[in-house]
Amino acid sequence: MPEVLALAPVTGGMNLIVQETEQIKLGLTPGAFHLFEQEEMEIYKNRLLDLVGELPSPGGGGSVANTLELLARLGLSCGVFGLAGKDDYGRIFASRFQRYSIRMMNDFISDARTGYDFYLETKEGLRTILYSHGVNACFGPEHLDGEAIQKAKLLIVDGGFCLRRVSMQGRLL
Repeated sequence: MPEVLALAPVTGGMNLIVQETEQIKLGLTPGAFHLFEQEEMEIYKNRLLDLVGELPSPGGGGSVANTLELLARLGLSCGVFGLAGKDDYGRIFASRFQRYSIRMMNDFISDARTGYDFYLETKEGLRTILYSHGVNACFGPEHLDGEAIQKAKLLIVDGGFCLRRVSMQGRLL
């Protein structure tokens, strides 16, 4: 069992330079956080592709995934409870987690989309976020292993994680 466990969405972030006027033309409010259903996120992804050409490979996975990577580099065994699809982004995470020996505690899900987000920054530093939970929106108690959580020396919970009323043995996590 991993010493360090995280409850965190498996999402990929892509950083792009997009000026305010271009963001407005895309139908966005510059400087805002935009939460989209997966289908609408795909529309914005295609609009951004038209605007900037090729998109960068997603990095990150959020601050919790970055923390896990750091702890894994220090030699701690780490695992993450979160959901990812068997899509391109899911494969990127599988390879990234494997590189740092981070154990994915849930299986990758066929025919599901991994969550992702865009960080649009202006040259002046104004940041606009486009976010989609992807399959993480389906995360619930059935995706957790209470024994693994109890045995972990450290549990990291992403405060923004989209959990449906998670309770185990009558206790709210």
